Amino acid sequence: IALHALLDIACNKLRALYERFEPKDYVDVLHIWRSVLPFEKHWEIAKTKYPELDGYGLAVAFFKVKYVERLPRTREALSVDELKSVFLAKATELAKSYFAPPWPGDGDDSSAPPRN
Repeated sequence: IALHALLDIACNKLRALYERFEPKDYVDVLHIWRSVLPFEKHWEIAKTKYPELDGYGLAVAFFKVKYVERLPRTREALSVDELKSVFLAKATELAKSYFAPPWPGDGDDSSAPPRN
């Protein structure tokens, strides 16, 4: 497959996650991150192809990984817990960019409201 076609497929997969909930899409996107291009580059290219995508919406889509109960068959060993861990970490990272710090556990919480 030509590189431009592979990048096109990668962008389409990320957009699919943004638009629907299919466990296979999470598996495919994780495979892309591990073997084709890392998340940051993937996200940069996808935003260029699909300007309507935004980080907040993608974070919401990534958080939905918590509803994955079973994975489709894959060539590589992958557990539901591993998949959830990767996407929940990325979701948190994206979400943090939309909300002002401090975040609990990220250092100085002195200006954070008291917890009950």
